[in-house]
Amino acid sequence: MQEIFMPLTEQFKPQVIAVSAGFDAHQKDPLTRLGLSTSAYGWITKFVKNQSEELCGGRTVFMLEGGYNLDVIGDSNVEVVKALTGKESTSPPSRAPTPRVVEEVKDTLSDYWNF
Repeated sequence: MQEIFMPLTEQFKPQVIAVSAGFDAHQKDPLTRLGLSTSAYGWITKFVKNQSEELCGGRTVFMLEGGYNLDVIGDSNVEVVKALTGKESTSPPSRAPTPRVVEEVKDTLSDYWNF
């Protein structure tokens, strides 16, 4: 988020941030192997909320859109709502992404954005 999302949003200067709030990247979702924890969704939401407040007056829309593990969808939605309302998370902290993943995403986007 710090190395990719922040620079892109600061460069783009959005009037509103729209979030496709799907939970199929969760470590317990059967569709992918992206490995996000429940608390990661809260952390990401806080980050988006802060960027939205700084760049576009807090105008943000979260649209629920997916996931295939009903428990994960419920728990992750709770974390999103807690982050949006300033309540503390009760989920255990998640691990940070590996530097390789961050560099791979930056390399992929480098043709489109200036980092």
